[in-house]
Amino acid sequence: MRLSELGLAITLMMSCPACASVLVDAEAGPTIAPTHAEGRTGAAVTLGSGMNASNYDRGAETSGLGLDVRARFTRDVKEVAFGPHLYVLAESLVTPFARVGASLVELGDVDDEFSFGMFGPHAQLGMIWAPFALSAVGSYSIRFGPDDDAFVGLLFGFGFGATTGSLHD
Repeated sequence: MRLSELGLAITLMMSCPACASVLVDAEAGPTIAPTHAEGRTGAAVTLGSGMNASNYDRGAETSGLGLDVRARFTRDVKEVAFGPHLYVLAESLVTPFARVGASLVELGDVDDEFSFGMFGPHAQLGMIWAPFALSAVGSYSIRFGPDDDAFVGLLFGFGFGATTGSLHD
């Protein structure tokens, strides 16, 4: 999401009487396979955005749907995944959030073989101190080809999370 789109989303969210929330982040950090397999330590990147608005549902203030792009780069795995997610966030000075989803498409190179996968689950739990974000992430790659594998990581970057909850209380 570009800065102009983020500004438009925030303006619309604050100017309408509806219940709304927005979550946007771009983070990167170290990653490792829980099995400590050789060649699986490296870096992960995630870019995610989501927004929800409703005139009738107060749940829109704390949760919504979004899309994300995730990438992992290690010596033996170079992979990019794209898919939807569900986010939940809380309103406070520091904005805690959770995101769960599954990839629609995973493409990459694993152990020098082309890899294609789908439906790999991922979860992220973090905090946003706008404009900064910190989160822990876990993902499992379901592939048609090279063996499936998992990774966990600690990510740091930039983010923004907001809700209209305090405007309606």
